[in-house]
Amino acid sequence: MKINHIAAGSAMSGLLLLSACGSWFHSTPAPTHTSTAPAPVVTHDSSQSTGSTHDIQAQLARQGYYHGPIDGVWGVATEGAVRNFQQNNNLPATGKLDNATMLVLHDTSNAPTN
Repeated sequence: MKINHIAAGSAMSGLLLLSACGSWFHSTPAPTHTSTAPAPVVTHDSSQSTGSTHDIQAQLARQGYYHGPIDGVWGVATEGAVRNFQQNNNLPATGKLDNATMLVLHDTSNAPTN
């Protein structure tokens, strides 16, 4: 009889231990982080829309800077053309489109030709 009480007591304490430890195995999802910081100012990278990259390539090609396909894909040829354009127009030669480069590119592409 005493053995049955010990066995029953062990079984109960084992169940209590398992149920207490069970909370260790049930994880709660990690909180999601949402940033309230403003997005950084992006000059130009490969994520810019294909249409605007197409327009930039066409403007650079008309001015003799871009010699690749006008396909709307921002690649090394487009970046090199932008860098050459920037150098020839006394802009920081980064190969990335910034506001100053866009303004000069727009002004030079609208300049009358003789």
